[in-house]
Amino acid sequence: MKTDGKYFTKAITILIFEDFYSKEKSGKKRERKITEGLTKCENEVLELVAQGIGNREFGVRHFISVKTVETHTSNILDKPGLKNTSELIRYASKNNIISMD
Repeated sequence: MKTDGKYFTKAITILIFEDFYSKEKSGKKRERKITEGLTKCENEVLELVAQGIGNREFGVRHFISVKTVETHTSNILDKPGLKNTSELIRYASKNNIISMD
């Protein structure tokens, strides 16, 4: 199999397919770690969301608009496929990304 100029052997292709198919068949969602792809600013937004800091206050503290904060929050939610801030907090706490202390 060729993707962007790189080839996978038949054995690797079969392993990838079998892994994907077994997860699809079992109904388990493929979970991605949220912090792996976050920018520095997105990490800061995540930490302050966990502390209960609102978008407006975050924007004031970092000299950015509320819309920019909302965009960062939306990007954070999209990466692991979360729907709202409550799911984000639960996910981040469960995965030891943030501390609820």
